[in-house]
Amino acid sequence: MLYPAVAAAYEYQANLNVRTACKILLSGRVVVTDRLHATVLASLLQIPVVAMDNETGKVGAIYRDYLHKMPKVSFAGSSDEALALVERMSCP
Repeated sequence: MLYPAVAAAYEYQANLNVRTACKILLSGRVVVTDRLHATVLASLLQIPVVAMDNETGKVGAIYRDYLHKMPKVSFAGSSDEALALVERMSCP
């Protein structure tokens, strides 16, 4: 039967994608993103995050509903605000 092989391939690819995403996020000191999954993953990895909204508004909505409770997640309404937050997060 082909299904177990396909399921195993998808499982392998999903694990590879998550490991790669973690490696990329962990390579920096602060993550600035308008992507919801990057915001959530970086916050779970305890990496400081500056989240920005995109066209869908999902990031802002999830930030207001939940992510604002995460100690290392901030929300920026503009690129200037994001830069100021990054500078503040980068200072010891």
